[in-house]
Amino acid sequence: MGLKKYSRYEKVLAVINAKEQFDLHSIQALIELYDQPGHQPVTYRLEPGTGTHILVDEDSLVNALQAMEGALEQKREALGLLYHYRNMELHERVFEQRERVEGMMSNKEANWQAFLQEAGHTYSKDAIRKPTGVTFRKEFDSVPASAIEQIDGIIEMYELDMRELEQLVLDYKENLRGLFAADEALAQSIK
Repeated sequence: MGLKKYSRYEKVLAVINAKEQFDLHSIQALIELYDQPGHQPVTYRLEPGTGTHILVDEDSLVNALQAMEGALEQKREALGLLYHYRNMELHERVFEQRERVEGMMSNKEANWQAFLQEAGHTYSKDAIRKPTGVTFRKEFDSVPASAIEQIDGIIEMYELDMRELEQLVLDYKENLRGLFAADEALAQSIK
């Protein structure tokens, strides 16, 4: 199957039918950009809001895609760290602190006289009521729900950011595939 040869009339008609492409760049720019075989596709796009023509090439777009994918990977890693902190590290730290406090309490219970003197309680030999020891209650409250809720809130925020970034990357890839297609098809028809 060979390439179809266009007559001059068909080329002019193809150009007229694709006039919306000229909002993006001039016909001369289109001819120059695609006149050379093997030339990297480059196109001009209107900058949103200003109407300024900007030059876009595939390398810049691919670099931007790689940057977005890198950011997505960093979000995934950060989310993994948050899950690890919430499910493991938080409880390990609480356990370590409880162990430390229990050790301090046991030490004070073993040396209760020094502890009471340090706290400012002194008793004479003739005192009617004298302590015979010190005992601490060693039950601890669980981790407050508000602390876990704050971590869960941060996790939810990261998950939302990740979903939005994933959608942005998917949309970007889809647009990247079709961005130059209309220009390439039009350029082929006017050569």
